[in-house]
Amino acid sequence: MLTGRTQNTRVGNSLSESVLFGSGVVQGSWLGPLLFLFYIYNVTFAISDKCKCKLYADDLKLYSEITLVDDCDALQVITDKVKIWSDEWQLSMSVRKCAAICIGHRVNGLADHNYTMGTNSITLRDHVVDIGVTIDSTLRCI
Repeated sequence: MLTGRTQNTRVGNSLSESVLFGSGVVQGSWLGPLLFLFYIYNVTFAISDKCKCKLYADDLKLYSEITLVDDCDALQVITDKVKIWSDEWQLSMSVRKCAAICIGHRVNGLADHNYTMGTNSITLRDHVVDIGVTIDSTLRCI
């Protein structure tokens, strides 16, 4: 069972007092990564066919081909659904780590569309860093 568990920490010969956990998995357990995958996988059900996603650990990438204003609106709706999912599942999103990037041919006005996560704007960037690799809007690795 994953509720009603206690944990304490040992440093050298010192042992902390036990702390009761409301829920969750002890960090460093072998079961933790598998349970986290089950936990986060259902965020993909919030994403429609208009948008693709990639999950890596707790990192989610959304991407979509944008040719019309309706495509921008559809991507925003999916972003809103992901935010709702994160609130419902108590997995807060770090909006300051979120970024939007336009890759490839820029359709007039659509490359500068302002996306939001809740009440916060998502920063539009000309490059992003992903697992230590910097990629710019022309898909060059810098």
